[in-house]
Amino acid sequence: MTMTMLHRLAVLAGAVLVGLSLTAPATAGNDDNDGPPGPATKFSDFLCNIDLADNGLNTTRYLTAPIEGGIVGTLDSDKLCTNSRSEEIVKISCSAQIPGWKGGRVTKRDVSCDVNVASCGVETTGGEPINTRKASLRIEASGRARLECEVKKRKSSR
Repeated sequence: MTMTMLHRLAVLAGAVLVGLSLTAPATAGNDDNDGPPGPATKFSDFLCNIDLADNGLNTTRYLTAPIEGGIVGTLDSDKLCTNSRSEEIVKISCSAQIPGWKGGRVTKRDVSCDVNVASCGVETTGGEPINTRKASLRIEASGRARLECEVKKRKSSR
């Protein structure tokens, strides 16, 4: 996949692309609308892209030199898939060191984030990622960035 293709997938704060992931049990969640919550699923170490360009952060004001494509990829990532009786919830967090960061501390709220929810069993039209604005991007003065996104999808009635 080329950087141009990755850039197209990235939206404002970051596109989250899920490759092969490891799973481990967590708590809460069930696919049955009528039943109690059951086990959740946690994924780690999938590809997560933080898009600096779409946030206006890929400039010499923030970086010693702009990053080609404006995207920083990381495998330092976690996804938690849970279910309640009425909705499916997917939470993503990923962290990365931004090379050449000189922009100080930055916090952006309500940023756009694409989340691939298929690995959580959440159905979408054409299997496309769900875009959410329930997301934040924080970058420390040291250049350590953390992107957090949350998707809630109402379950359909059976």
